[in-house]
Amino acid sequence: MSTYYVDVWITEMAGQLLLFISEPGMHKLIILRKGFLDNKEDIAKLCKSFVGLWSLDNEGIVRSAIEKPDLFVLKPQREGGEKD
Repeated sequence: MSTYYVDVWITEMAGQLLLFISEPGMHKLIILRKGFLDNKEDIAKLCKSFVGLWSLDNEGIVRSAIEKPDLFVLKPQREGGEKD
């Protein structure tokens, strides 16, 4: 197999991994499953530092963001991860 195809495969797998770990709750699963932390208090502190992801298609979320903008971060979504 040529190195080109290996590079393409690695790039595709990295993209799939990013999609997987960005799913809600996956960070907790990875932390617990891999044993990075075993103290429940430390796990709770770390998980509390993660932010949620919400779609602007949800009117309730939009309303909450307008009412309490200091609780939200607006980040543009750019396909392919460029310019993030």
